[in-house]
Amino acid sequence: MVVFVANFIGRACAAIHPSGNSLTPSAITESKLASIPTQTRFSAKISTPVVGVTKTTTVVPLGVFVLLIYPPLFMNYDVAVWEDESQYAEVSHKPVYSILNYLQSRGLETCQIGIQGPTGDFPFTPEAVQLDSVRYEVITFTDSPPGFTAAYYIENSSLKGFSYKTGSPVLVLQASLVEWKECKTSAEKVLSTLRVP
Repeated sequence: MVVFVANFIGRACAAIHPSGNSLTPSAITESKLASIPTQTRFSAKISTPVVGVTKTTTVVPLGVFVLLIYPPLFMNYDVAVWEDESQYAEVSHKPVYSILNYLQSRGLETCQIGIQGPTGDFPFTPEAVQLDSVRYEVITFTDSPPGFTAAYYIENSSLKGFSYKTGSPVLVLQASLVEWKECKTSAEKVLSTLRVP
């Protein structure tokens, strides 16, 4: 069972990147940045459906990471440290579960914060972690996929005003074994800002 879960998580983490290869995101990032005009590189518009009302278009400000599958949650990040690789413009014509929605570290090639849909129970005892006012249950997988560490940060009902009908928000942190400690420290600063507007 542990091997099955490890393989599942390894594949889920690799799926954060469109190429399916999270080992070399910098090459893809560089080519993507070159093809995006500078004035639009860090801002995007998302459309939010509202019951009984037409879609509302909202500009995503620089330094704000919107969790598309967990509306209306967002986190703040330092733009000098993180790059938002989310494809917000695709919200108008794709289901949110199929849209890339992750942060890529600028200084750590393999360090990413992604979003995972609601999960089932894991046969592991999670570690309770408090990051400012946000409580998480963290399940860490070392060497899955080989050479990487991944952790599921499962928010533990600490967000006032958030509806948990679809489950608790789950964020995935991944990095190579070499970059893990530095990545985790940097990422937890971002994860501590999770909130409802």
